[in-house]
Amino acid sequence: MRSLMDYVSGMLGTAPKSPARVLASEEWRSRGLEFLHKERYQEALDCCDQALKLNPKNAKAWQERGDALWYLDRVDEALKAYSRLVSLAHEDASAWNRHAKALYNLKRYAKALVSFDRAILFNPKNAEAWSVKGDALFCLKRYEEALKAYDYALELDPDTVKTWFWRARTLHNLGRYEEALKAYDRLSCLYPELTDVWFQRGWTLGRMERYEEALRAFDRVLKLNSEDVEAWDGRGNALRSLKRYEEALEAFDSLLKISPESAKGWSGRGITLCDMEREEEVLEAWGRALEIDTDSANVWCGCGLVLWRLKRYREARTALKRGAKLGCESSKKYLAELSRYRI
Repeated sequence: MRSLMDYVSGMLGTAPKSPARVLASEEWRSRGLEFLHKERYQEALDCCDQALKLNPKNAKAWQERGDALWYLDRVDEALKAYSRLVSLAHEDASAWNRHAKALYNLKRYAKALVSFDRAILFNPKNAEAWSVKGDALFCLKRYEEALKAYDYALELDPDTVKTWFWRARTLHNLGRYEEALKAYDRLSCLYPELTDVWFQRGWTLGRMERYEEALRAFDRVLKLNSEDVEAWDGRGNALRSLKRYEEALEAFDSLLKISPESAKGWSGRGITLCDMEREEEVLEAWGRALEIDTDSANVWCGCGLVLWRLKRYREARTALKRGAKLGCESSKKYLAELSRYRI
């Protein structure tokens, strides 16, 4: 029995004239689309390649080739296919949307915005384009513009969980905590099992200094997933803010049992021990944190201050210099103050 590629080779060996090639190209594209629907992406890609050999201007084949590559997680190649697609179908909103999403996935946010604007130009009611445009703006820290994009998306499709979630995060980053909290409350009522919503709700409550409520939010995450290291970190910080230091220490220890190489966990443990005035243990914890992340300016600064308190001045100066070199303004200030002592 002849293989698919044997059949293709024979077919290409007797290349038909132009109209027949177009028809054959469409047949290969149609076959590829069937494979796409069956999630047989490599076979879909092979069919699209044969379609494009027969007719390089087959826009749908470029689209489906890009889709197959996207699902195969070959996004760079998918972008090239979508670039060919938009050159052939330059007024097709879905083509520009695909192009934009590939750019976004590759973290080329500014270029993604240009393509999202093209997608929206040809279809202003494309809620997904508005929503992912908001994501690109969020990544560029253009939060006011991101908020407007999310609001447009929700006008068109008010039930999209992802858009509500990122709208809430945008409000948080704008310091509009009450509005962010209302958005998280809406989501947590509709989707009580979403741990990301409870975690971000806890983070926002922490910013509002509502630590007891923040603690309950982090506990809700841990009830749903007891190995969520970010929630253990949030729980530890909420307990620290409530001056419940022993419990905070237990939270950071739980985090470190799950993720022993977590610089954040060792840093949090060190800060808690500092609150408890257990300086030698602080240095041990922060030493572990710096083994994992040598560029943590704040931890270097903290080490410098603890060493100063212990009258280990040379070591303090070395740590503060390292913090200052990494851009920590507090390290620079304390280093200047330490220099006055001429120790």
